[in-house]
Amino acid sequence: MSYKIMINGRNTVLASDIIRHTSDDLIAFSTSDVPADIRLHLQYFEPDAYVVMYPKDEEQEATLNRLIKLSENDKCKDMAFVIICDADDVEDIEKKAPYFQCLKITRPTSAREVEERTVNYIKALIRKRVEEEKKQQEAERAARARQEELKALEEAKKLKKEEEKRKQKEAREKSIAALTGSNTSAPAAAPASQPADPNARRHILIVDDDRNVLKLLKTTLSEKYEVTAMLNGKMAEKYLETKTADLILLDHEMPVESGLEVFQKIKENKEKSNIPVIFLTGTSDSAKIKEILSLHPRGYLLKPVNVDKLLAAIEDALK
Repeated sequence: MSYKIMINGRNTVLASDIIRHTSDDLIAFSTSDVPADIRLHLQYFEPDAYVVMYPKDEEQEATLNRLIKLSENDKCKDMAFVIICDADDVEDIEKKAPYFQCLKITRPTSAREVEERTVNYIKALIRKRVEEEKKQQEAERAARARQEELKALEEAKKLKKEEEKRKQKEAREKSIAALTGSNTSAPAAAPASQPADPNARRHILIVDDDRNVLKLLKTTLSEKYEVTAMLNGKMAEKYLETKTADLILLDHEMPVESGLEVFQKIKENKEKSNIPVIFLTGTSDSAKIKEILSLHPRGYLLKPVNVDKLLAAIEDALK
């Protein structure tokens, strides 16, 4: 493999010697101090190394600054920098530019030494770059593997949580079933009277303080039934003073008046006492369940409400 080097400096004899006597491993060409020439040669020749013959006069600082600025250019990030200088210049360069990476070849030197050391320096930088890229790739693979592992753990936690919720719900349903003798319903109350018009849609009153639950139930039931939604028991009681319903879905735990209190008032109203009531609840407290079941509601459904069970319970209650 051949490497390309771009040479800049006032020692034209050494530069010419390097260009004439390079081996098959190296292709050398020269450039001037003019910034435009340097940029043009960098763009079109893309050298692997830039060899600069360090001046011995007041141009040293300007030369060093020009090299540092060039090394910071993204287009030159993979290019090697070589400085041919006097032995007493080495310490000065390292002091002024401690972070500037370059190969320093002290004078006097020969074309052969410049070639050998420059080629070895280019190869060393390439090996270093390959190793860094390899480490970066390994780090990225490790990061991806860690992300996949965390994702798998999160998915496992999610599945575990869903399983726990399912078991809790099953436990509540079993608790209710043990108390009621069935999966979802309590002892049946007297059936509601059939509407005068056989084609009329049945009317359901929903009482729940959770607006999201009201919206969900109303959307679900409105395709088949006339639905009225109330946010609390007081509103429901006021509504029932002048209107009626074929069935009431009643939330168990509500502020102001609980579902139990609303249910008791409905049962005490002779005109409304025959309206079937299905409780919606998230509790599995056996004492509370016994208290409600003692008043013989039409049914008892756990939250979150299973739509299929709800529709089945409503149809059964309206028969």
